[in-house]
Amino acid sequence: MTINTSTGAATSVGALGFPFVRGLAFDPSTNTLYGSDFSTDELLTISTSTGAATSVGALGFELVHGLAVVPEPSTVILAAIGFVGLAAFGWRRRN
Repeated sequence: MTINTSTGAATSVGALGFPFVRGLAFDPSTNTLYGSDFSTDELLTISTSTGAATSVGALGFELVHGLAVVPEPSTVILAAIGFVGLAAFGWRRRN
């Protein structure tokens, strides 16, 4: 389903192919929509253009209701180094 951000109108895109998709998470770095199926306990990728879901594999946990995309540690470290560098540059410029 897509949602028009101007009107709020929802439009069906297509069937997922899995009966009980509960958790959803979107990874903007890869443009991947993930879901978890409550009945099969599988991790899914969902096509944003067709709505079709594809199983990635078993989650290893039962009754998963939610998902979250967490950045890789290297991404967080790189961002922290950048912020420290900007802070040092700003501090040095003031002095």
